[in-house]
Amino acid sequence: MGAPLRVVIDTNILVRGSIERSIPHNNIMSLMLLRQHYLLLDFNGRLRKQYHDNVGFDIYFQKWYKELQTKKRLQWFNGCPGAKLKEELRKRNLHDKVDQIIVALSLNGDKYVITEDSDFGKGDSPKAAQQRILLEYLVNDLNLTVHDACEARAKL
Repeated sequence: MGAPLRVVIDTNILVRGSIERSIPHNNIMSLMLLRQHYLLLDFNGRLRKQYHDNVGFDIYFQKWYKELQTKKRLQWFNGCPGAKLKEELRKRNLHDKVDQIIVALSLNGDKYVITEDSDFGKGDSPKAAQQRILLEYLVNDLNLTVHDACEARAKL
């Protein structure tokens, strides 16, 4: 087991892990606690709000989040992308503000994002294929690691 990572998790991973109880996604949530990784959130609370809007009603999510709080495994950073980064993300069709926050947060952590969002170029959908240029930018230019749940299980 390596050193704990400071990770940004997209809401879609938590929905699948908590509500749908998908094994790979649920494993991500468990590994965050077992391996003592940190979950990164933005000072303005936009990512946390999205979590709570989409999975906040789920008892499993509530317990998971509470345990992260109790174990002091939450870290807050500036999630506002600078003007240059925001422009680069927009040029590559990443317009959603929370998605932009995810990128900005990851740059303040260990540059590690777990997502299955086609907006990030992940998955097998036609939209994901169109967004491969964004994924290449994130990986090659920003040096981020962008993993889906199965990839992240091996890393965490």
